Amino acid sequence: MGYIEREKMENLSGTIRVSLLVALFLTACLPSAPATTSKTASPSASPSPPPTRTPTSTAPPTAASSEVADVLFYHGTILTMETDHPTAQAIALQGAKILAIGSDDDVLAYRGPATQTIDLQGYTLMPGFVDAHSHLFNDAATAGLDMDQAQQQALEYGITTFADMFVTEEFLAEMRAYEQDGNLRLRTSLYLAYTDPCGTLYGDWYKQYPPTRTPGEMLRIGGVKMFADGGVCGKAALSTGYPGGGNGDLWFTQEALNRAVAEAQKAGYQVAIHAQGDLAIEQAQNAIAFALDGKPNTYRHRIEHNPFARPDLLPRYSEIGIVPTAFGEYPTCAEVNDHLYSAYFGDEPMPWLENW
Repeated sequence: MGYIEREKMENLSGTIRVSLLVALFLTACLPSAPATTSKTASPSASPSPPPTRTPTSTAPPTAASSEVADVLFYHGTILTMETDHPTAQAIALQGAKILAIGSDDDVLAYRGPATQTIDLQGYTLMPGFVDAHSHLFNDAATAGLDMDQAQQQALEYGITTFADMFVTEEFLAEMRAYEQDGNLRLRTSLYLAYTDPCGTLYGDWYKQYPPTRTPGEMLRIGGVKMFADGGVCGKAALSTGYPGGGNGDLWFTQEALNRAVAEAQKAGYQVAIHAQGDLAIEQAQNAIAFALDGKPNTYRHRIEHNPFARPDLLPRYSEIGIVPTAFGEYPTCAEVNDHLYSAYFGDEPMPWLENW
């Protein structure tokens, strides 16, 4: 079982209000008992205190249970993410495995002499959030944080799994040392850099580090990161052009990007392509389609950001089977009206911005 963080939160991402978030990342699911609707407090009832960890039970497991839980949560609302049984009252865990999810009575049967028993007191327990595109660790210093502080901040917001989307060979060594020292508490997927944000090629160094898919691992190689156009460095590549002239910056020819994606796929990697302008999005879609050659996208190749998608490009995501990573308030890696874009567009509307 991964790290468990309990935090009272007044506001999450500006919109979601919860009184308690128990961030729990679980890697296997073996439900043994049917789920039941959990008890809920009356709207007029006073808020109960946070969940408490009770002393371990001295009662032996019942005959109905062939396995004993390491940790058991009960008297709460468990969000199972299962369509047939969306909620339950209790959950029993052994290591990284779920022994049972169901009613308090059913799940408490898995309690043993050494089981840590936690009364949720009506609060909700749910799987941790997955941040699919982040620069949490490699940009920590920019935010004035060390890696421990950045990690703690993520955990306090309920994030238990994330993808670090720009990893050089030097930073990979740093992350491996951080894990080996026992400091890593977030399940982390690393995306190895094929280019830098300005399009400078790092080449195929990533092939020394094959992708990993071992269930339960804390640190894994998730895939390869490529930059198709500007935005972080240079300009997004737009077919409409910019008021001052030019169409922005494409870092690849179509043929070169086709080869790069196909080569990474052949080596077994998922590919994530930074593409902001419509010209880059189209080029990335073409490259992924070329590599897949009509086959399903079992590699789950991705396109990152996608802020300036032309209308004709929108249906191609599903036609090719591409996973688009869309952003909300900051779809262009910068506030829309800050100097990076207002300097180019002034007060003119930006074409197709957040067209999805």
